[in-house]
Order: sequence, then structure tokens, then C-alpha cells
Amino acid sequence: MQKEEGCASSRRRVQRSADPAHSAPTASHPTPFYIPTPRQPFERWVDSGVRSYLGFVWHIMRAIGTVIVLMLLALFVVALWREPLERVRHTVTSAPAMSWVVGVLTALAFAVVVPALAVLSAILVIACGIGLLGIGIIAIAGLALVIGWLIGWIVIGQLVGERVLGALDHAIQRRLPRRPWARPSSRCCGWG
Repeated sequence: MQKEEGCASSRRRVQRSADPAHSAPTASHPTPFYIPTPRQPFERWVDSGVRSYLGFVWHIMRAIGTVIVLMLLALFVVALWREPLERVRHTVTSAPAMSWVVGVLTALAFAVVVPALAVLSAILVIACGIGLLGIGIIAIAGLALVIGWLIGWIVIGQLVGERVLGALDHAIQRRLPRRPWARPSSRCCGWG
């Protein structure tokens, strides 16, 4: 008799969990047990393959977008600040080792000075309220570091680009006969 009652109660549980009204667990009617639906290995492989492919495509698109944004920013900076860029270019080409050392030391000093200034500003804000000046100094110093980094990368990008285009022009000049249009890499960019 107990065995028959146990079978009947389990049938009721299965029927109740199959009923859509009782399928969602609630506080008043929790589902008695969870039966996971097995997934085929092929489905898991397809899901992970599609997910990894979409992740790869997302990373590529983000990299292309970053390159386009930095290129437009570089064009804007070159159009506005031609003389400072020429000075930085001259410095980088005439003393590359010293330029590199100064850049690394500036970044290291920034990494040490800004946190110290932030702690000092926090203490002064709590103590007497004049620490707000330190927050402005941190913002200005951060902006100056970002502008310096951007100008350095623009100048290095110009130098590398000129060398690559020069090498391409040299390789094309060797392979093509002498003609006025034999320098396509510089002519297409408007430099020839």
C-alpha cells in the first residue's frame, strides 16, 4: 500500500512539474526536483565555436575602430600643432636614447607623484578643505601626460610610416621601369 502511494505521489509531482502553471518555482509551489535536459556535444561545440568566432570578430572590429579614432586624432593634432611636433621629431631623431629615458622617467615619476599627491589632497580636504587644489593639479598633470604620450606616439608613427613608405618606394622603383608614375605609395597619399 505504501509503495502504491509513493508511486502515485511521484506521478503527481512529475505531472505537476510538467504543467506550465507549476513549472516555474515559486515560494508557495517549489518544484520538487530539477531534471536537466542533456545537451549534445555537437551543440556545445557549435555554441562555443560561434561564441569564440564572435569574440574574435569583436576584438578585430574594436582594434580597427581604435586605429581609426587614433588616426583622426593624429590628423587633428598635426593640423593644429605643427611646430611643436617638428621640435619633438627633431629631438627624437637627434637623441633617441635620451628621449626614451626621459619618457620612461616621466611615466615613473607620474606613477609615484600622483598617488602621493592624491593622499595628501585627501588628508588636506578632511583637515581644512584646501586639498581640492591637489585634485585640480592631478587632473592637469594627467592631461599633460596624456597629451605628451599622444604627441610622442604621433611622432614615432610618422617616423615609422616614412621609413616603411621609403622602403616600399625603393622596392617598387627597383622592380618597375622608370616612369613618372612609378611611385604609387607616395603619390596616392599626396606626398609626391
